[in-house]
Amino acid sequence: MGLIIDAAAELRPRADFVPAQEHKNTQVTDPWTLGDALWVAAGCKRKTAAFPCWEHREITAPVSRAWELLASKTDGVDPHIWANQTGRTLPEVLAVLDSAGAEGDVDAYPTMTLRPWCHLNMVSTCRIPYVPLAAVVHAYKLRSGSLTDLLAEFEIDAKTDPWTILDRIEPTIVETDSPDGVREMADTLRLMMHANPPIFTPSRVLVMVAEGEPTTGLHNIDEHWRAIATAADAKADADADADDAWLIDGSEREAHLASAPTAAS
Repeated sequence: MGLIIDAAAELRPRADFVPAQEHKNTQVTDPWTLGDALWVAAGCKRKTAAFPCWEHREITAPVSRAWELLASKTDGVDPHIWANQTGRTLPEVLAVLDSAGAEGDVDAYPTMTLRPWCHLNMVSTCRIPYVPLAAVVHAYKLRSGSLTDLLAEFEIDAKTDPWTILDRIEPTIVETDSPDGVREMADTLRLMMHANPPIFTPSRVLVMVAEGEPTTGLHNIDEHWRAIATAADAKADADADADDAWLIDGSEREAHLASAPTAAS
């Protein structure tokens, strides 16, 4: 079977399907969406999508194609928005999946290789901002120079987006063994982003640390920041929506959903 038909099979028996616009008001403790079903059909964990894998671009491509096929069945509305509108029902979503899957489906990408510093049971290590931060730390630990040198080498400044960081860093590390301490150092950088005041992007926190070299650079970041970062950890974990805004396609989906019409309109 194809990805769309498999997604329908994932959703069909679920009484916990809830459109994203209704998540804040539902009594369902762990609601599912159409997007969740597509990621699971692609072989991923629904809370992490493809991002923990080196092949995240290849895994994401057929999922994106599936969304395109679904778009022909949602009355001209972006299917991400359509499936998550208030009042959307599971039978309506299944009807769209069945119709699109019958006309043409897409195969999931067959290979998945977990990045060595991602942990599927720790969702925060499988998303932005952690993943690009860990990629930078991985590259940094393979070199003898400073973080400033590394950022200059890959043309990363405070305005560089997370996807560009990965595009530039990943090809240089994907075939290398992960050095010791990458996960701990990257997680400290992630937690620093939730400090007060918050640092909103991975590139900004990297530039801030680089500007502190040699006094408070990456070489002693744990010693300098762990106490501050740990204090912010509870708040960061509670604020899951902050990470959700950086999912695979980079879209500001929450903003789209908040402004979308209801299914009845």
